Amino acid sequence: MSTITIRTTEKEKKLIQEYAKFNGMTISDFIKKSMIEKIEDEYDYQVGERAYKEYLTSGEKPMPIADLLEKIENE
Repeated sequence: MSTITIRTTEKEKKLIQEYAKFNGMTISDFIKKSMIEKIEDEYDYQVGERAYKEYLTSGEKPMPIADLLEKIENE
């Protein structure tokens, strides 16, 4: 297992400790969870941006959600 060190002010450290404690987590678990969630959010955003750009260049026309649901049901 690896170790990552981060530098914080005392005020930041106390805030992190209190938040982790309030949520029943260790500081390590809280920071690890926060980092992974941030990475996942950024990944999802990038995938969405790429898909939207592909949609714009594809020339496809927008489809009302009712039509899309009907199309899915008929497949």
